[in-house]
Amino acid sequence: MLAGSVASIVAPGSTGKGFFSLGVCFDLFTGKDLLGLDIKPLEASQKVAFVTAEDQADVVAHRVHSLIKHYNMTPDDVCLMDEQISFISIVGERMLDLVRPDGSPNLALADEMIEQYRGYRLVFLDTLARAHQSNENDNGNMTVLISVFEYIAKHTGAAFVFLHHTNKGATLNNQGDAAGAARGAAAITDNIRCQLNLSKITEEDAADIGRTVERHNYI
Repeated sequence: MLAGSVASIVAPGSTGKGFFSLGVCFDLFTGKDLLGLDIKPLEASQKVAFVTAEDQADVVAHRVHSLIKHYNMTPDDVCLMDEQISFISIVGERMLDLVRPDGSPNLALADEMIEQYRGYRLVFLDTLARAHQSNENDNGNMTVLISVFEYIAKHTGAAFVFLHHTNKGATLNNQGDAAGAARGAAAITDNIRCQLNLSKITEEDAADIGRTVERHNYI
C-alpha cells in the first residue's frame, strides 16, 4: 500500500477480515510473513493503528493475545510492539460521523483523526458502515466519504484501509471475490486505489488444498 492512499478489505460477515487485518499488523511488526503476503517489515520509527468501531476492547484483546502466542512473541517483543502498533476499540465510546446524514463531510472529526494518527504508516478502520451517518447506497454520499478518507490519508501520510462487507448477492452466491462484491454504492470500490477481497473457502477448495478442518474455520 502506498503511503497516503486509500484501500479496502471486503468480505462477507464473519469471514475474518478483522482478524486478517490484525495478522497484517503482526506480520509488519515481526517480519515473519505468516500470511504469505510478502510484506516489508516496519522500520523502527513507523507506526500502525487498528481502529475498530465494531468489536469491543475485550474481543480485540483476546485476538491480540492469540496472535502473540501464534507468532511466538516474547514479553520483550510485546513491549516493543506496544510502541509501534496501536489496537483501539471505540465501541461504546463514540459514534463516528465522517459524513453526516445530509451528506456533508465532518472535517472537524477528520482533523481530529489526522492529529491522532499523523506520521503513522498504516491505519485500519473497522468498518466503513461505522464511520459515517449517511446513505451507503448513495454514490454522492460515498464519494464524499472516500474523499474524507483521502484527506485523512494525505495529511497523516498513512495508507488508510477500511474494512467493509460484501453485498447480499455476493454473499449468498459465494461471489465475495468479485470486484463488485462490496456492499453499497459503486464509489466505494471505484474511488479507491485497491480493494482486497476475502471469501470463505468452499468444501471443494478445502479439498483441493488437502484440508479437512470444518469449512467455518477457513477464510
